[in-house]
Amino acid sequence: MKSIFPQEKLFISKPPIRLLAVTILLLICHLTFAQYLYADISFVRNIDNVKSEEKNPRIFIELNAGKQYLLSGDGNKQDYEKAFAHFLIASEQNSPTALYFLGEMYSAGEGVTQNENTAEEYFKKSFELFSKAAIEGDPGAMFNLGFMYETGTGTKQNGTKALEYYIKSAEAGSASAQTILGNMYYAGITHDWSGTAESVIFGFLLLIPIYVFTMLRKSSNHQQAEKADSVVMLLLGTLGLMLIGYGIKTGINGEGIQRDYNKAFFWTEKAAVQGNPYAQYHLGVLYLKGRGVAVDSKVALNLFSTSCGKLDQKISEKCFKYKKSIH
Repeated sequence: MKSIFPQEKLFISKPPIRLLAVTILLLICHLTFAQYLYADISFVRNIDNVKSEEKNPRIFIELNAGKQYLLSGDGNKQDYEKAFAHFLIASEQNSPTALYFLGEMYSAGEGVTQNENTAEEYFKKSFELFSKAAIEGDPGAMFNLGFMYETGTGTKQNGTKALEYYIKSAEAGSASAQTILGNMYYAGITHDWSGTAESVIFGFLLLIPIYVFTMLRKSSNHQQAEKADSVVMLLLGTLGLMLIGYGIKTGINGEGIQRDYNKAFFWTEKAAVQGNPYAQYHLGVLYLKGRGVAVDSKVALNLFSTSCGKLDQKISEKCFKYKKSIH
């Protein structure tokens, strides 16, 4: 039986635009799934002071003033130039936290002319001083090293070492590290949303349409494939294999952390008791949903009431929605 579709009109005879569209759709679905999966986590990314800084009145005052102007907190308007000036004074006293923030400001061009080389120098010096403090058992320094390994700031990115320092810091009593660990155990991820299984699965999803396209090619009477077809197939295949490779590498290197609601509750509660508002919010979510603990809407409501007004805007909006849903 003769096909009702003229052979030259088949989409496979042209650059695979539809295949690209399908691939993009798969990517959007993947990202949307990731956002849905991790919608309740409240990652807090900041740098903690180390004990030596808190014991030095001059450094402590300058750091707090710099943070207030940088983050526009405690009624102060954001003023990068003033923040830079305060951090610079603290850095002259070898404050690793001030050095880190100076690196960030040089990197972003905030309050100073952007200069990545100068930023990297500040980051490396900060990392060196945090490392020395961590050897002495400083919880804040260990947390900061975890953050810098996680983001590859001032050192080579290393998810395994980041997790190692987060755990050490949490065990030493850092509320910031305990909050991070609680979130990680809740979501089952490390330094980003690309978990081992997700990367492997999505990589194979990219390879499936390539296989289908190849079969369609073989079933057609075309003798020569257009160059555009080959290029697109090569790019999609490479991306798919890269994602599979990344997922396998992550699993082999032990950078992943399995979801464990009991551990999520354990670490989040410890941080919440210390007054960390992000931990209090996350603990409220755990009580509301019964993750690692029995459902208790009253406790969740109290935690949301305590923390909602102290969070950044995005997380604060989620917090108020949860609070409203209880009434």
